[in-house]
Amino acid sequence: MRIECPTLQEFFDCVRSEEKFFQNAIRYSVVRRPVGKDPTIQIKEEVILQVTTVVVADPGEYLLQSAEHCGYDYNENPPERNGSEKAEELVKNLQQFAKVNRLKLLPGIIHE
Repeated sequence: MRIECPTLQEFFDCVRSEEKFFQNAIRYSVVRRPVGKDPTIQIKEEVILQVTTVVVADPGEYLLQSAEHCGYDYNENPPERNGSEKAEELVKNLQQFAKVNRLKLLPGIIHE
C-alpha cells in the first residue's frame, strides 16, 4: 500500500502518527526536470523535493511519500534559483524534523 501526501507538512503529520519506520529513516531527493520541448536546452528547470519512508505497522508495512513542487530555476544570465532556494529551505525543515523525531535522513527515495 502507498499513501501520498501533497505537502511536506502532511507528510510530517503522518510520520508523527506512526511509531516504527524501515531503517528508522526518511529518504529524500531534490529532483530537477527540464521544462520545454527540447531537453538539451535547459533554460528552465522544475525543482521538486521528494520524500519517502516505509512505515512498519501491524500487520504489515506501507510506503509514505510526498513530492512538493518548489518552483523553477532559470539558467539564464543572471541565473535565478528560486526553486533551489525553496528546496533548500524545505530540506532544512526536513533535517530539523528528523532530528527532533530521532530519525535518520538518508539520500534517495523508495519505490514500491
